Order: sequence, then C-alpha cells, then structure tokens
Amino acid sequence: MSMKCDCGNTKSRMSIKCRKCFALSRNGKGNPMWRGGGTSLNGNNKDICSCGREKTRISPSCRECFRKSQEGDSNTNWKGVSVGKAGLHEYIRTHKPRPEKCESCQKMPPKDLANVSGEYKRDINDFQWLCRLCHMTSDGRLEKLKHKNTMRKCHA
Repeated sequence: MSMKCDCGNTKSRMSIKCRKCFALSRNGKGNPMWRGGGTSLNGNNKDICSCGREKTRISPSCRECFRKSQEGDSNTNWKGVSVGKAGLHEYIRTHKPRPEKCESCQKMPPKDLANVSGEYKRDINDFQWLCRLCHMTSDGRLEKLKHKNTMRKCHA
C-alpha cells in the first residue's frame, strides 16, 4: 500500500522518510491513513484508576493498587502455614525491622534472623535479629565447633 507525501511523491506506507524531500511521515491524526485508534474510553488516551492514578495497559488498575491487591494471603503464590524455612525467613526479613545492635548482646550489629522457639511459624515475635556469635551460641553450634577443633588437635 502506498501513500502520498506532502511534496507529491508516492512512498510506501512503511517508510518513515520520503526519499525525495526527506520529510518524516506523519503519525496519528495527521496521517491520512489513520483510522482513529489509540484513544481510551475517557477520550484523553489515559485510563484512570479508581484511586485517581493512571492505569497500566494490562491491568484493570494502576500499579500501586495492583501491588496492594497482591499482598499477603490474596496473592496466588501465598502458601500460608505450609511455607518453607527460606520463604519464612524472607517474610520475616521484610516485615521485622533490623535493629542497630544485636537483640541479645546489644554490642554488635545483627547479621542473622534466629528462630527462638524452634517451631517455624509465621510469627514475627518468634524471631530475633542476632549477631553471628550470639546466633551460633543460641543454636549450640559454637560449642560443637570448639569441640570439633579440640578433637582435630588431639588426633593431629
């Protein structure tokens, strides 16, 4: 299909510039081949969400409203009680703020989230932000490590 440029030269519909006058082709309403597409229901090329923000092209709401509608148990990937350890730690990390100092010794900055009860339930108060030393001590890993190192020295 061909169309005429302002200079009178015939060019293909797909070309951007006229080969004779190098004028850019007109897009939208200025183009004689425009068929009236691209406007939204409210007539200003932008759909508005119920909160007043601009909607996305693929969602029936704006990004902020869509994000809020996918939080927590309304999300299709929500596992509830059957969440694994890694997923639970990620949930607690995003919902429990990290303090400046370790919750146990109040000396060093915390590095780990430690489960207090040993039952991995979705309770923010069942977790503590601990430094590595306090975390290893509370889990009993520090004693095991010391014992392992003394055994290694004895057999060497």
